[in-house]
Amino acid sequence: MKKLFVIAILLLLLGRIFPQPKDEGSIWDFRVRMSTFDAHLKWNPDVSKDGGHFEVERSLDGQHFELLDCINPQSKSPHEYHFTDANVRFLVDPVVYYRIRWINENGGSQTGPVAALSIDPHYLR
Repeated sequence: MKKLFVIAILLLLLGRIFPQPKDEGSIWDFRVRMSTFDAHLKWNPDVSKDGGHFEVERSLDGQHFELLDCINPQSKSPHEYHFTDANVRFLVDPVVYYRIRWINENGGSQTGPVAALSIDPHYLR
């Protein structure tokens, strides 16, 4: 468990030092931060989107994601979106992964990058 925590910290640091370039037409500017109990997600689409919705997903292993919420766009102009995953510190895993998916009205999707959030080991049960 300690190794996994160290690896997650290294990955987070590398992501900050060597950020991934945005793809042409990318809609993601996605950030996750931890408060005392909760994970706070924030994203800002680069382009306006209409005729669909955002899906907020969480994973404990970085591979298998579960749907937490669906969020409809608030306007056709670029807008910053927020989501709070309450009481995430009570999960038993030291790292939690999040991603945002855009689902268009025809059922097609575009998945944003995965963000890893390390939970302070003092908070783990």
